[in-house]
Amino acid sequence: MPISFTPVTLASSVEDQIALINNSLNSEYENPPAKVIYLTGSAEAAVGTATTLGSSVNPSTFGQLVTFTATVSPTSGTTVPTGTVQFSEDGSAAGSPVTLSGGQATYATSVLSAGTHSISAVYTPASGTAFTTSSATALSQVVSQIVPTITWPTPAAIPYGTALSATQLNATANTGGTFVYTPAAGTVLAPGSQTLSVTFTPTDNLDYTTATASVSISVNAPLPTATPTISLASGTYDTSQSVTISDATAGAVIYYAINGTPTTSSPMYSGPITVSSTETLEAIALASGDSVSRRLRPATPIQCRQPPAPASGRG
Repeated sequence: MPISFTPVTLASSVEDQIALINNSLNSEYENPPAKVIYLTGSAEAAVGTATTLGSSVNPSTFGQLVTFTATVSPTSGTTVPTGTVQFSEDGSAAGSPVTLSGGQATYATSVLSAGTHSISAVYTPASGTAFTTSSATALSQVVSQIVPTITWPTPAAIPYGTALSATQLNATANTGGTFVYTPAAGTVLAPGSQTLSVTFTPTDNLDYTTATASVSISVNAPLPTATPTISLASGTYDTSQSVTISDATAGAVIYYAINGTPTTSSPMYSGPITVSSTETLEAIALASGDSVSRRLRPATPIQCRQPPAPASGRG
């Protein structure tokens, strides 16, 4: 008859005894004799373990992947422990127990909020092994706030007099929040290269810091306004008159017409004009960069009339 023997406790040596009774002898003996068998043997002694815990990067920043590694080692001998490790974050279990592989277990996360977190690991030996449970000293993982990423394309140049709007003030960020621009919307900038600035305040101010950004914008100078001046006032003159036309705007081109409306197809003024009969002189000027439809400036017309001849026969 096979006999199974399991020691009650793990120790360097064990011994016990069992009694076997043959009940078939009851017909001959009122109290059948028992056969006592003494068993002796040895069992594997319990093996202590030590668990250590490390971080792949400490301190880390919000959103950064961090891997925690628990290493379980025997305190005696060279047999590599087997079993599982339960990781915890700030006292709460982080996922399910992780099975040891080569005496190590890992836990990776990228969702730790900014601040200091207590990470722990507890080793539980596999069933039927002689290893003891052990816990790692808690690790303090520091997670720093992250600076938001602001995207702000350089605005196109604007003509002088254009008020700032969402067309220019259009920064975005990789997290929710509010933007405060300097100068503010509605501001009319002076001509030249100007700087636009923004301060971004994130809604999640636990994990993100405030951030600033700036861009440059070109404000085109106002177009020059060309206004021609005719040297002779309108009136009646007894003799032919020499008329000049000028414009104070640098580079202005003057066009004139006699008894008509001047256009850029009219004669270009290049010197004094002689008026010797009843005529109307009118001029326009166009400065460099002007739009004809916007910048034509007619001068005040003049009329130069010859006096009437004396009546014949009067003494």
